[in-house]
Amino acid sequence: MKNFIKYYRKSIFMITVLVFTFFNLLLAEMELIILTKDAPPGRKTQINFVWNGIEDIEGINIYRKTSPLEKYSRNPINEVPVKLMEDCEAIGDIIVRGSEEWQILSSLPWEQTRPLKGDGIFRDPGFPIRPAGFNPCVLASLDSSSELWDEIQFLARRFHNISLVLGQAYVDSDVTAGTTYFYEFKALSEGSETLLKATGPILAGTSIPLPSPVNLQVAAGDSEVLITWDEVENAFGYNVYRRVVPHGTAVKINDAPVMAVITQDLEGNPLSETMGFIDFRRWDETGMPLTHDVDGSPVAGPVNGIHYQYQVVALDGLEQPGNPSGFSATVMPEDTTPPGLPGDLSVEAVGQTLKITWSKVTKDKYGRIEMDGISGYNIYRSESQNSPVQQKLNLALIPQPAGTEVEIIDSDPAIISHYGEKEFYYRIDCTDVHGNKGEKSSTASGFVPDIYPPDPPENTSAEGYQEFIRSFWDLNIEPDIYSYEIYRSLCHLGEWLDPREQERKEITSGDFVLVGEITHQEAAELAAGTGQPYWDDYTVPTESPLCYAYWIKARDESQNLSGNWPYPSLDEKKLIVCQRLRDETPPPPPIITAVQARDEAIYLEWIAAPSQDLGVFHIYRSLQEDSDYTWIGGITVEEPPTPPVDLSEPFAPASPCSCDIIPLVAHEGMNAGFFYDKKVDPKTVYYYKVLSVDQNGNESSINEAIPYSSFTFKFSGPSQPQITSIENLSDDCGLDIRWIPQFQAAIHLGYIVFRSSSETGIFRQISPLLNTSQYTDKTVNKGINYWYKIQSLDLEGRPSLLSNSYQAKCE
Repeated sequence: MKNFIKYYRKSIFMITVLVFTFFNLLLAEMELIILTKDAPPGRKTQINFVWNGIEDIEGINIYRKTSPLEKYSRNPINEVPVKLMEDCEAIGDIIVRGSEEWQILSSLPWEQTRPLKGDGIFRDPGFPIRPAGFNPCVLASLDSSSELWDEIQFLARRFHNISLVLGQAYVDSDVTAGTTYFYEFKALSEGSETLLKATGPILAGTSIPLPSPVNLQVAAGDSEVLITWDEVENAFGYNVYRRVVPHGTAVKINDAPVMAVITQDLEGNPLSETMGFIDFRRWDETGMPLTHDVDGSPVAGPVNGIHYQYQVVALDGLEQPGNPSGFSATVMPEDTTPPGLPGDLSVEAVGQTLKITWSKVTKDKYGRIEMDGISGYNIYRSESQNSPVQQKLNLALIPQPAGTEVEIIDSDPAIISHYGEKEFYYRIDCTDVHGNKGEKSSTASGFVPDIYPPDPPENTSAEGYQEFIRSFWDLNIEPDIYSYEIYRSLCHLGEWLDPREQERKEITSGDFVLVGEITHQEAAELAAGTGQPYWDDYTVPTESPLCYAYWIKARDESQNLSGNWPYPSLDEKKLIVCQRLRDETPPPPPIITAVQARDEAIYLEWIAAPSQDLGVFHIYRSLQEDSDYTWIGGITVEEPPTPPVDLSEPFAPASPCSCDIIPLVAHEGMNAGFFYDKKVDPKTVYYYKVLSVDQNGNESSINEAIPYSSFTFKFSGPSQPQITSIENLSDDCGLDIRWIPQFQAAIHLGYIVFRSSSETGIFRQISPLLNTSQYTDKTVNKGINYWYKIQSLDLEGRPSLLSNSYQAKCE
C-alpha cells in the first residue's frame, strides 16, 4: 500500500519521487500485470508483463503456448532467466544517463534521506540532486533489505525500464496480433522450477482500456488548483486536462504521467490518501509567469479570477489512455497571497518635516509579479523601534505612484522637538487590489532637527583678579543644554561698542572671540558649591590696563547657540559685562622734556607711556638730585579738550576702579602733561621728578624716575627715526612695526610708538618706552587703516622729532 508520493517539476524535466510500501512478498504470490497494444490482425506486436518483486528465487522462466490443449514447450521463451541484472554496461544501456528514469534514481537518497515536503508536491528543490556521475549500476546490488527497496519497487511499476533492470518485467515481441496466447511463469531455485503464475488466454493486438477515474474533486488556491480522484487499479499514471469555463477546450496540463498520492490540501490540512495533482502557475526569476512544455506546446498555469474545470484519464503501463472521467465542478483560483515588503525605506529631514520614501511594491511575498496591481500603502509611526504602539498616519490608502518610489511628508507638529532631536520610527505595509495586506516593513528612523536655540544665560557678572577675570552666570533650565561658551571683546568706558557702528564712531570694541567653554554638567557642579557657575579667563594679557567685555552664550545638544551671532541683540547687549584685571603693577614714570624758568615759577613738561588706566601725574621736588623728594602737586589725566585738574593732595582711590572710567584707546591726555611750580625761591636750584599713577592708585617708582633741574636742562634731541616696514602677523590680527636707527643702549633711552586713525589726526602714544626697534600692535581691528609715527629719546630724555607717518591695516 502506498504511503504518499511527492514530486518536483522543473522547467526542463520532471522528477517524480515515489515513496511506497509494497506488499509482503511471498513465494507463489505473483501479481502479474499484462499489457497489450492495439494492432491490426496478422501484424507482429508484443505482450508486456510486469510483476512484483519476489524474494528467495534465482530467476524466472516464462513458457508460452497458443492453445489450452497443447503442452508448454520445454524451453522457455526467455533466453536467460529473468532476474536482477548485474551487468553494469547493460544496465546503462537501458537506463540512459539523462533519461527520466536516470533523473529520478539520481535523486534518491542513496547516502542520505532526502527532506520531504508535506503537501504532496515539491515547489522548490528540497532534496539532493546527484551530480552527472551518478551510476545506475547501484541497482545491481539492491536487495529487499535495503531502505530504498520499497521505493524502487514502486518506481518499477511506473517505469518499465526499471522493472526490466530489476528482473520484474518481460516483453514478448514474438507474437502476432489476433492470436491468443497462454503463459506460465516459473521460479528458479537451486536448479528446480516452481510454478508462480499461469495466465488465462491473452489476445495479442487488443488492449483493454482502464476505467474512468471517479470521485473527481477540485479545490482552488492562489494561482493553483488541487485535483484529487480515486485510484484506478493497474494504472501506471494519469493525464490531467483543464478547460476554461464556459467555452474552453480541454488542454493536457501535465508534462509527464502523474502518479502522486496526496495527503494534505493546499493549506496543509490532512487528507485521506488519494490520487491527485496540483495545477500551479510557474514563475521565472524576475517573478513573471512562465509556461511549461506539454507535448511540444506551451501551457500556462491557472490564472486567478478565471473559472476552470478538470478531467482525468488513467494510463496503463504502456501509457495508453483509459476512459476519461467527467469534468469536475467549476473552480476559480483567487489571489490570497499578500504583497511583499516595501523596501529601501528611508527617512530624511526636510526643514521641520520628515520625508519618508520607499520603493513601490510590485511583487507578492513570494517574489511573483502582482498581476492585478497594488491598491496602496499604510504608514505607521512609533517613538521606539520595537514599540507595540504604532500610530497609523494615513486615513486612506496611499496610492501606488506611477514612478518607482513612494514619497510621503510627515508634517505633524508632534515630531518637532524644542529640546534636542527626538527620533521617530516608521514602518510601511502594502495592500493589493484584492485586499490582501502584507507584513509591515522593517523600520527606518529619522528626526526633525532641533533649530530652537536656548535662552541666553541670565544674571551675568564678572570679577577681576590679578591674573585672571572670572565670569558668572545662572544655569539655563532647558533640559538639552550641552555647554556654555565664553566670548570676549573689549569695553570702552564700561560699554561694549558695536563694530557695525564704526563709520559713525571713531572707537569700536571689535568682534567677540571664543576664549572658553564649559559643559552644562561641569557648570552645574560648580554652581552646587558656589551658587553660580563661573569661568576663569587666564588668557588676558598680563598687566593689561584694558577693560574686557564678556558675553556668555548657551549651546544645546543640537548645537544651537543662544541669542544672535556674531553680534548681540539689544536684550543680549544688556547681559554683556565689562571687567578688568586688578592691576597692582605701577606704570612707568614719565620723562621730563622741558624745565623752564618763568616769572616766579618753573614750568615743567613731560611725556608718558600711554596706559588706558592712567589716572593722575604726581610731581616731586628736591633741592638735591638724588634724595629728599617731596610731593608738591599733581594733575588729573583728562581727555582733551577737557583741561587737567590740579591736585591739592596725592591721589588715593577709595576702591578699585570700575570699567566705567577706562577708555578703550589711550588719549592724548595720557601721553603728556605740564605743571607750573609757583612755590619757588629765586636763584634756587630745584630737582624734579614726575610719576604716573593709575586709577587703582599704583604709582611709578620714584627711584626709576630721572631727575631734571632748571639749570641743567638742555634740549638737543636725537636724530629723527624712520619706519622701514609694517607687516601683518600670520596667526592673529596684529601689525609688526620696524624702524631705524637700531636701538643702542649707549645713546638711546628708548623709543615710543604713536598711532592715529587718520593721517592728519591726533597721534596717541600706544607703547611704553621700548629698548628695541620693533613693536607689535595687537590692539587693531581687521580691515581698518592706521597711521604710525616713532619718536626716540636720548640718554638724557631729550625727544627726537616724530618720524614721518606710515599707513597699514590688518588684513
